[in-house]
Amino acid sequence: MIVLCMLFLWVSTAMAAQPLEIHVSEHGYFSSSGEQVTHLEVPGGVPLTIQFVFDEDLTSLAIGDVHQFRVITKHWEQTSEEIWIMSPETTITFTPKQGTEYRIDCIRACIGMDHLLDLRLKGV
Repeated sequence: MIVLCMLFLWVSTAMAAQPLEIHVSEHGYFSSSGEQVTHLEVPGGVPLTIQFVFDEDLTSLAIGDVHQFRVITKHWEQTSEEIWIMSPETTITFTPKQGTEYRIDCIRACIGMDHLLDLRLKGV
């Protein structure tokens, strides 16, 4: 019985997705600590949940922008729900393949669109 409970706990823990929080503004993609990011490495073969957080400054003209993200590679893509000031978070969950590079783009026209193209994520 104890072995079965321990096995269940291990399987439950192993299946949980790794979180990755990305803040988004007209200036680009940022880590939760405020550092701008253009390339990220994540463990390959491990489920990953990317949480996109709307982080426009309240005085910015971009405060009314709507963002929507696409994670894409050669034969696969996934699109998020939209985020904006009234609905500031969305997630995409997938399992990055080891050695595969993914591109993350904002697919909605917005003030900072030139800064919200081509975030690279690689499974290592």
